[in-house]
Amino acid sequence: MDNLRELVRNLQIIRDYLDAPVHVVSGYRTSRHNRRIGGARKSQHLKAKAADIRVYNMTPEELAEVVINLIEDGKIKSGGIGIYQHFVHYDTRGRNTRWKGKGNKDLKRKE
Repeated sequence: MDNLRELVRNLQIIRDYLDAPVHVVSGYRTSRHNRRIGGARKSQHLKAKAADIRVYNMTPEELAEVVINLIEDGKIKSGGIGIYQHFVHYDTRGRNTRWKGKGNKDLKRKE
């Protein structure tokens, strides 16, 4: 629950900054569900530290830029940011990791 509370606090900061709803596409996952959808074996979703999010009228690239800026400004916790075709993955793992996910053929995964 502590991980989830921390994640939600950070998502609320993003929401307040944008003054717009942040839609959670995927949050906590059980191992069974994570395997079923092809999630990473050590996914932060399994620890309740990750959310896949989107904001209407923003591209995933635009949303990721906002999240990165908030991290750099020290307003939200550092963590992983993955840009996917229809959403942004944000997690509170405590160290910066960036990647482009499925549906973004022009970009490579970075850690």
